[in-house]
Amino acid sequence: AKDKLQCKNNRDLTLEERLIDLTELIPEITSELIKDKFFCAQIAATRNDFVHDNKKKKKKSVELEKLPDLVESLSFILQACFLMELGFDSKECYQLLNRNLRYQYTLERVRKKKYFDCPKENLSKMP
Repeated sequence: AKDKLQCKNNRDLTLEERLIDLTELIPEITSELIKDKFFCAQIAATRNDFVHDNKKKKKKSVELEKLPDLVESLSFILQACFLMELGFDSKECYQLLNRNLRYQYTLERVRKKKYFDCPKENLSKMP
């Protein structure tokens, strides 16, 4: 009965709240990838705009040119969460991701606040 109650309560969480929970699981990763305190709100607002085909975008919604960086950062956050589910601790996730060239490139872009400007042929060469 307790599991059902917990599952029901999880369904009541908003996307933003779920994302906040995920980012708090892996602070070593999220502290490097997320430079904007409204990251989770931006993802949720952007998702809602696309799903509900809002013609009038909300202020929290991400500009289209920033969307690839947002998706890439979220991808690495989810990868770290999956690694934790497989039994790796937060520090091991951090070490594994830091060996990934695409992750390193994403960090560099986030730090410089540049948008997704890497040529596709370079991405296909990354392991």
